[in-house]
Amino acid sequence: MESIASVYENGGLSIIPWGVGKWFGIRGRIVRKLIDKYNTSIILGDNGNRPKFWPEPRLFTMAKKRGIRVLPGSDPLPIASETSKVGSFGFSINTTISDGTPNTSLKALIENMTTKCLPYGHLQRSSLFVKNQLILRFQI
Repeated sequence: MESIASVYENGGLSIIPWGVGKWFGIRGRIVRKLIDKYNTSIILGDNGNRPKFWPEPRLFTMAKKRGIRVLPGSDPLPIASETSKVGSFGFSINTTISDGTPNTSLKALIENMTTKCLPYGHLQRSSLFVKNQLILRFQI
């Protein structure tokens, strides 16, 4: 929680990415506390590693109802075969960004809930999800 406070105080965006073990049990309760405490000062991140069979997490639904953004983004796993996934799942914004301050302009657009963030990409095939989880867990 200290990291999120520091990022916010320094003008950044805190994005909590989806992860298999992050949205259940003890870690899920921590994410919920972060949503409760920081409300619209955080963003939740979906990613292309979530398998197609996995329904949208309840925390995403809860966050959206509270006006918290849930943005898609690629978050490749530390596996050699994942290097080509960078940028394959995400969103685009159809607008012009300031040349002088692109970071500030993009941050303002993302924070503005009226900005349409257009998603692209696909969730992961079930077989690839299982394969990657086995590789991560057992280093095969």
